[in-house]
Amino acid sequence: MKMKRFYNLFYLTVALTVILSMLFIACKKLDFGTVTKINTESVTIIDANTVKVAVNIFDLSEEAHADYGVCYSVSNQKPTIEDTRTSKGAVESIKKDSITIQNLQPGSKIYIRSYVMDGNSPKYSSNVKEATLPSLPSAKTLAAAGITTVTATLNGEVNANGTATSVIFEYGSSLTYGLTMIANPENVTGSTNTSLNANLTGLQANTIYHFRVKATCQNGVVFGKDTTFTTSQISVPAVTTTEVTNITQTTATTGGNVTSDGGGTVTVRGVCWSTSANPTTADSHTTDGSGTGIFTSDLSGLVANTLYYIRAYSTNTIGTAYGEIVNFTTSVVPLTPTVITTAASLITQTTATSGGNVTSQGSATVTARGICWSTSQNPDLSGSYSVDGSGAGTFTSFLAGLTANTVYYIRAYATNSVGSSYGNQLTFNTLNSITVPILSTSVVTNITTNSATSGGNISSDGGASVTVRGVCWSTSVNPTVSGSHSTDGTGTGSFTSSVTGLSDNTAYYVRAYATNSIGTSYGNQVAFTTASNPGYPSVTTTEPTNITQTTATSGGNVTSDGGTSVTARGVCWSTNPNPTIIGSHTTNGTGTGSFISNIIGLTSGTLYYIRSYATNSVGTIYGNQLTLNTLTLPTVSTVTVSNITQTTASSG
Repeated sequence: MKMKRFYNLFYLTVALTVILSMLFIACKKLDFGTVTKINTESVTIIDANTVKVAVNIFDLSEEAHADYGVCYSVSNQKPTIEDTRTSKGAVESIKKDSITIQNLQPGSKIYIRSYVMDGNSPKYSSNVKEATLPSLPSAKTLAAAGITTVTATLNGEVNANGTATSVIFEYGSSLTYGLTMIANPENVTGSTNTSLNANLTGLQANTIYHFRVKATCQNGVVFGKDTTFTTSQISVPAVTTTEVTNITQTTATTGGNVTSDGGGTVTVRGVCWSTSANPTTADSHTTDGSGTGIFTSDLSGLVANTLYYIRAYSTNTIGTAYGEIVNFTTSVVPLTPTVITTAASLITQTTATSGGNVTSQGSATVTARGICWSTSQNPDLSGSYSVDGSGAGTFTSFLAGLTANTVYYIRAYATNSVGSSYGNQLTFNTLNSITVPILSTSVVTNITTNSATSGGNISSDGGASVTVRGVCWSTSVNPTVSGSHSTDGTGTGSFTSSVTGLSDNTAYYVRAYATNSIGTSYGNQVAFTTASNPGYPSVTTTEPTNITQTTATSGGNVTSDGGTSVTARGVCWSTNPNPTIIGSHTTNGTGTGSFISNIIGLTSGTLYYIRSYATNSVGTIYGNQLTLNTLTLPTVSTVTVSNITQTTASSG
């Protein structure tokens, strides 16, 4: 019996062992404890196009893992390998790794998660990381302009997209560029397109150049597309010939305009001439600078009364070009100018005005012209004369230093390189001898305590210019310029003078004066008395009128300002006697004289006291007090007549 139990227990143990072994093998085959797991740890933004993703593979099944990496999308918030991905290849053990995603769109928001291929199925991280890339500028290369043999202007356009951006142009004779030029403007901000340019010089003729815009900000660098231009080829210059002027027997003036240097620097330019057609630089010629533009050439050593051919020339490294041929003939016979004398005017005792008209300069430019004068006939340049400009046309001459009451002879003259010629002779008489000026004194106005206004009128200067004028004043009669006086300009006519530094309440005498070369004369004497020291103004109150329940009209009259300006005036009122400007009042202008005041805001059926006021620098004074009674409001009564109700109103 015990044996049987032993065997039963043995068989049971064996069976249990077999069952447990089979379960272990099955569980191992199912791999319940080794599931592939991956996590997206972090995302680091490297630049506007690149991020670095940290991944952690912390468990792997026993399946083959042919690939792992990250998948990402700008629209799918749970990206899969069907979206864009960056793979790292097979993985055989758990590990941490960094995976770089490149060529992303600047300014975009992307969703990222890591994956492992577990056999043929992807295993994804449970978390998704987001990253918003910084913006980059946009750069556009535009066509070059202003292209010559040695220069060009590069053009472009940049939008900073909200990030401060510095801009240059890269250029060179190949795609390697090799040269840079700072753009104008150099720095770009904001979020709008900005036009750029840069001026290149020192280029090689007939050469292809590459260029592009380079925009740099803290988030990265952006390039515009490569663009090319070709510099021009060099040719001979283009030049035109200027018409000939200032022709004399031996000289002339001409020149030219170099309108294009042909792509090479113009090293010499000028005019060549000959008595034969088609002159060249082998003939007589001038040298008049270098470069493009207009130039002037002076021809000399010519023969009188001779036909000449001229043309402009300009030379660069390619050769010499000529302008069109122009011909002219030198003057035949030397001629003096032709001039006409102008009659004298504005005649005084010592001065007069004349002049002339050079109707022809003769065979040379008039270098001097004017008037000769003398008390003898036929005056010339050996005596008194004026110099009044040069060239042809009319001119005016001023004659000075003459003697009063004297007959003078005048002739215009004009001088060129040939000689001087004279116009027709004319005569005039200077005025009689000079006397002192004639004048009158103006009435005195604007009298204050320490000043007043006067002046005068000079009706004649006595034949000589009035050099000083004004008024003199004193507390004694017949004041002169040895005492107090003003200085008020020169010449004849009316003038105004300020009399200052006076004493108050004092009698003064004033006279106008005028001085010419003969002496000083005085006008009539005017007396006045200065004002007393300032006091209060004087003002009266106007009887009130136009009285209603709430308004009335009054006013006043400022009969004196007290010696200083009245700065405020009006009427004040109150239901109490002696109203002041502390209470209700009007403001009706400034200064002396009558004024009207409109009183408003009154109460019906009320007695009011009113009086005018006036204020100057001393203080405020009040006029006589008056009263007014405002009207009462109407009362209403009802009368019934024959069953008809009539309402009437009566005033109190």
